[in-house]
Amino acid sequence: MRVNALVLKTKTAFMLAVFAVSAQAEFSAELAAGIEYDSNVAVDSIDSTSGLGDWARNLNVALGASGRWPVNWEWSGRYQGYDSQWQTYSQYDTQMHTGLGKVTYKASHFINELAGVYAQADVNGQAFLTMRRISPAIGSFIGQQWYWRAQYDRTQKQFVDYPLRDSDGDGLGLYLYRFLDKTRHFISANVQFKREQTPDDIYQYQGGIVRLGWKRAWQVGADTVSTQIKTRYEMRLYDGIRSDILAARHDDRIRLSADIAWQMTPRWNAQFELIRDWNESNLQAADYKQFRIDSRIRWRY
Repeated sequence: MRVNALVLKTKTAFMLAVFAVSAQAEFSAELAAGIEYDSNVAVDSIDSTSGLGDWARNLNVALGASGRWPVNWEWSGRYQGYDSQWQTYSQYDTQMHTGLGKVTYKASHFINELAGVYAQADVNGQAFLTMRRISPAIGSFIGQQWYWRAQYDRTQKQFVDYPLRDSDGDGLGLYLYRFLDKTRHFISANVQFKREQTPDDIYQYQGGIVRLGWKRAWQVGADTVSTQIKTRYEMRLYDGIRSDILAARHDDRIRLSADIAWQMTPRWNAQFELIRDWNESNLQAADYKQFRIDSRIRWRY
């Protein structure tokens, strides 16, 4: 009888905890649809600089929950689904499922986080890639206008049909934000160092990324319009000597993007983005320029 009573008490306590968390949780849902143009969906094997462009329709769905625990703890979880269907190059149709979870502890001066990501991507209806990532981070405000953050990423990738490209990656990122009007107007800078180890050293590399960004929200009548400009430079130095170029691969990648988002109502948002890439590499298939247009309309609850 005592055992049954103990089991009953345990179940009751567990159910009360579940209902308590559910009562404090906030739930969200998101649906988005859009069209995308990519000038280099496929790269011409004869002339790698003359990418073969195409249009795609994109669908997104997201479900999330977040809440607080006693004292200084916060948690959040989110599922994201993505489906892209190209008009001509259907062999590049992509579907991705992503799960994200995060726990945050706010101390007197520091914000400590532990985040995890699991993603699975299918290409042309076939399983292509599985990715797992764990990311501890720490950050702090300097006054009311500056915020810094340091984050470590441990990433594992598994390619279904390309096991020699499977990788274990490490990354260390440093972030700095300058708030000019809270989150309505700020600039950001980020430096990240990365290394990926693979079974075949021609896919193994170390590199670095530098990002700069500016974002501002404008009040236009009763609506809010946000503009954002971002630039990104990445360098990759590969380890293995490739037989096709008799050298180790070396990439330099530059990206410039600009987008505008219009918050039409509390639920509806429209976004338009232009992206330009300059990819320079001593490997011909990775040496090309790219132009993309991405537009979508989003509903949030």
